[in-house]
Amino acid sequence: MKIIIVEDEPAAVRQLKRLIQRIEPTAEIIADFDSIEIAVEWLKNHSSPDVAFFDIQLSDGLSFEIFEQVTLTCPIIFTTAFDEYALQAFKVNSIDYLLKPLKKEELASALNKFKSTNNTAPDLLALAQMMRQQLQPTSSYKSRFLIKKAQQYLSIDTKDIAYIYSEDKITFLQTADQRHAINYSLDELEQSLSPVLFFRLNRKIIAAYPAIKKIHTYFNGKLLVELHPSTKNQAIVSRDKATPFKTWLDQ
Repeated sequence: MKIIIVEDEPAAVRQLKRLIQRIEPTAEIIADFDSIEIAVEWLKNHSSPDVAFFDIQLSDGLSFEIFEQVTLTCPIIFTTAFDEYALQAFKVNSIDYLLKPLKKEELASALNKFKSTNNTAPDLLALAQMMRQQLQPTSSYKSRFLIKKAQQYLSIDTKDIAYIYSEDKITFLQTADQRHAINYSLDELEQSLSPVLFFRLNRKIIAAYPAIKKIHTYFNGKLLVELHPSTKNQAIVSRDKATPFKTWLDQ
């Protein structure tokens, strides 16, 4: 059994390694990582292990972000010190979750559960999307944009936004009949817009659900999205984002 650990607390890593070795003496812990960036880099260049342990909160974000950047084909056991993260999604989409401090009996039960799953991996991208929606309170999302036009100000409700896109290092907000330059980056907007209504199709565009006109299969597992109003450049969803995009459409 080959295992990786994604955990940013050295003491927690040492404890988990000791417990695993006591429960499964033949298990091989092949790597451990303390950040999303390092874990992603390693996973891009190595085969998936047999099972992985993921802390939820890491120094550079939530570990769910890893699943949006790499394809992981092994079951996951989550560890967390925060009971509020122990949501039903874990029971459905992962092997188990363990609350810290870890207990030997609970870890043994989680590993036994892994052995009985026939190594079936959960839908990690769907889990990441689900958790993004549940971990950020709805009240924190932007509901309006104030835009200056010449000597006037316009207030645009988010429900009137078709999509937001980047062009020549400028961000534009597109409504049904107009576009407006805004002083936000797409990275900032991705965090401040409701994930129920908006989806980042790629690096250049965030689309609102009502603006999606048609979706076509594209080469190499990608998707081609037709938006209304139409866009100057094609709106392509990458193969990695195709599954969470379809999950978002089906919620």
